[in-house]
Amino acid sequence: MSEEFPKIIMLPYSGRQATVLHRLHGREARMAERAVGRNAGGTALTYAMMALVTLLDGQPVVVEDFDALDLEDITAISDALGVTGQAEKKSPTEPVSQPLSNGGLPPRN
Repeated sequence: MSEEFPKIIMLPYSGRQATVLHRLHGREARMAERAVGRNAGGTALTYAMMALVTLLDGQPVVVEDFDALDLEDITAISDALGVTGQAEKKSPTEPVSQPLSNGGLPPRN
């Protein structure tokens, strides 16, 4: 599945032009972690990765620039990158054992 990059989008809230240069790669994850710190939350890490591949009105951005953006604009950028809702996309899991007829309680000895 090949997507066309760069993607140029008009941000819905601010009306600014965002250019998403390319898909996120492992190097952006590594560089973002270095920028925000290993113990940073998921939001800070995601914003840092998005900042590495995004231009706003033709200018490079840093993670702090996302603090001033409206959430609707941030969502538009993350949608263009395909990172929205990734947490909800979990692989199906198989039960470890068959359901027990005793309501899941361990057997009595």
